[in-house]
Amino acid sequence: PYLGYIVLHASSGKASGMPERRAEPLYKTAIRRAHMEDEEAWPRSAIVGVMEVVRIWEPYDDPKRVTAMDCYLGGGEDDNDYKRWQIGRRWALPTPISCNGALKLWPLPRKAYEPIRRLRLPKEPYRDLRG
Repeated sequence: PYLGYIVLHASSGKASGMPERRAEPLYKTAIRRAHMEDEEAWPRSAIVGVMEVVRIWEPYDDPKRVTAMDCYLGGGEDDNDYKRWQIGRRWALPTPISCNGALKLWPLPRKAYEPIRRLRLPKEPYRDLRG
């Protein structure tokens, strides 16, 4: 499995099922905990940062401290095809990079290379895994 850096993309917010999801209590709780109640302030269709993936659990693994909220937000509560990622360090871009996205993982557009390079990420990701 891939361990290292993954770029974070904010969706357009137009995915099917989003109006129904926004009405669900767990969604509202997650948004409140993240202090993101003002949807008008959310970046849309943009690369917003980078995260470090330090561990990946397969569907049959049982990571400790996984809450009902984790399962709900991860979309894997009834799906045997999901993986859970343990996130290490995170870096926000000073300015989001406007960019259409896609579901799952996809190639990074060239216009994002330089702003991400300016973050000066450590050369050795997943440093937590070395004893």
